[in-house]
Amino acid sequence: MIVNLTWSEITIAAWAAVMRQIANLRDGRVDAHGAEDGDGWGKHVEGAIGEYAASKALGVFWSGAHGILRAPDIGGRYEVRTRFARSGSLIVRTTDRNDDAIVVFVLGELPTFNVVGWLRVGDGKRSEYWTDKGNGRPPAWFVPCSALRPLEELELPDHYST
Repeated sequence: MIVNLTWSEITIAAWAAVMRQIANLRDGRVDAHGAEDGDGWGKHVEGAIGEYAASKALGVFWSGAHGILRAPDIGGRYEVRTRFARSGSLIVRTTDRNDDAIVVFVLGELPTFNVVGWLRVGDGKRSEYWTDKGNGRPPAWFVPCSALRPLEELELPDHYST
C-alpha cells in the first residue's frame, strides 16, 4: 500500500525520533545490532517516519512514544521495520525472541512509502533467509518482500493502548 506523508507528518515523526535519540544518549545506550556508523539520529528518524507511514496505512494510532523500550511501535501490538530505499528485505534478528510478534515492513523515500506487508517473526526465521553480510554486523534473517503477507490479511485490533 502506497502512503504519502505530508511534510507536517514527517516533521512530527522526526521530532519524536530526536527525543528518542536524546534519551538514548542521556541514558548511555549505543546503536543496536552492531551498528558502528554513529548514525543513531538518522536511524531513529527513518524508523519513526516508517512507523508513522505504517500507522497511516493501517488506520491505527501512532503516539511516537519514547522512553518505553521494547514496546510495540504502532497499534499497541505491531513492530515496524523501515528501509529508506525502493527495495530491500525485512530483517529479523536473533534478538527478535517473540516468534508471535508481528512486524510490518515499510520501504520508501520521502515523502512516499510502500507499506509492503507483514509477517510473524517466527515465520521469518527460515534457513534460506539466514545471511551473514560479512560487514561486521551480526548475521540475520533477510526476508524477501515476496514472502510477506498482504496488509489485507492483518487482523487489526478493535482497541489498543500505547
